[in-house]
Amino acid sequence: MNIAVIGAGEVGFHLADILSREGHRVSVVDSDPSKSRRLMESLDVQVVVGDGTRAEVLNSAGVSKADLAVVVTNADRTNMLVCALASRLGAKRTILRLSDTRLLEGYHYFYKQALGFDVVLSSRPSPMVACRSGACACGKSRRSWRSRSKTSSSRAASSWGA
Repeated sequence: MNIAVIGAGEVGFHLADILSREGHRVSVVDSDPSKSRRLMESLDVQVVVGDGTRAEVLNSAGVSKADLAVVVTNADRTNMLVCALASRLGAKRTILRLSDTRLLEGYHYFYKQALGFDVVLSSRPSPMVACRSGACACGKSRRSWRSRSKTSSSRAASSWGA
């Protein structure tokens, strides 16, 4: 598989390492020359030093022919922009890393279409996911959240004429 990793921090480096050892053709984009140098010296990957928010940089990393683009910089909004660019340039699938998934709350489907991501990864659970799983710090039980959401859903359905 042709895989482009955008962001060469701890997560990007680790992903590039694993994927290249599994025999995938990996290219990594990062604007930091020292991170890029470390990648070139340590791993068997193509490294492009440049700003991942620029289409020509992504193209030089082969994003337009990538089977998968994994966007894992440390900046959520940068990741969202790069994901949209990678998708529009032709990456077959995209994975978006977000630290703060609240950015998508209420508009997940809209952002999925607009940004073109296939999967969102986060190391921190969103408050809604935590509430749904019963691990909410708000003090409400999972049962009370469910009954509230069913009531809200019925009201919403009736207001739409369903």
